[in-house]
Amino acid sequence: MEDQHHICEGYKNRSFIKLGAIDGMLVWLKKPSLKMCDKVKCGQVNFYCSRKCKYGINLQAICDHNLMFRWIDMNYPGCASDYIAWSTSQLCYDLETNCCEMILPGCTLIGDSAYVKKPYMAVPIKKGRLEPYEDGYNYYLSQLRVTIECTFGVLVNRWSILRRTLSVNLERVCPLVMCLCRLHNYCIQNRLRDEKKNIVDLTMLPKDKDYAKLRCKKQKVDAINLDINGIPTELLDDDPDVVDNPYRNDHTMHIPMNVMLQNCKDIGIERPNILHPRSKKVKRY
Repeated sequence: MEDQHHICEGYKNRSFIKLGAIDGMLVWLKKPSLKMCDKVKCGQVNFYCSRKCKYGINLQAICDHNLMFRWIDMNYPGCASDYIAWSTSQLCYDLETNCCEMILPGCTLIGDSAYVKKPYMAVPIKKGRLEPYEDGYNYYLSQLRVTIECTFGVLVNRWSILRRTLSVNLERVCPLVMCLCRLHNYCIQNRLRDEKKNIVDLTMLPKDKDYAKLRCKKQKVDAINLDINGIPTELLDDDPDVVDNPYRNDHTMHIPMNVMLQNCKDIGIERPNILHPRSKKVKRY
């Protein structure tokens, strides 16, 4: 809880009270051999991400305001969507069942449109005809959500091995990335120590040694229902909008995202107008 207070104070200077930003990143791999795929019980095609046109592993991560990793999970191959990788993680299940005791009141995670609105998750409003305060909410939410993108950028540029296809054995990929994330945190901690700021412990990252066992089928208790083949029964084409979510259209429930929207409406927050340097016209981005 002390760490949560520290993170909230760090984000309070920027905008809404926020506990962390979440997103996924594809860790690039060479095409796994059939022998290795048989060993991890995951087909070659499952490692191929059609959106990136590369083979890889889905890395889910949560960062704080100092660009430090607070949680990472690498249990799914590259073909898995961010929503499936997150919603079947142990942390998601713990938040679904025990959110009130795990997160401080009024705090929330920030995700993009790949995730869904929950008492512990705030996401952008779906594009369309938005009210000015709703557009303003999306804009300022993106200013917070960019934190995880910056964290991934710093990680990849700090360890250039992640900027190209990893040539290590598939079983060593997850421990290697875990080690790089810990070293990333260590570097930031030393910088913060030099600046005489509060330091958090590296124990925030999980100590699971079983990162090499990729999940294509159900292995743990999950936050969504899966059939006997490990396919989510609540999804259609991995679109989170089709999930039976009681919070999606209910704007009256007292959850952080609704509170944030109401604050934007009460204060009259809108997306700022930017004057283009080559034109006298005001353009809205």
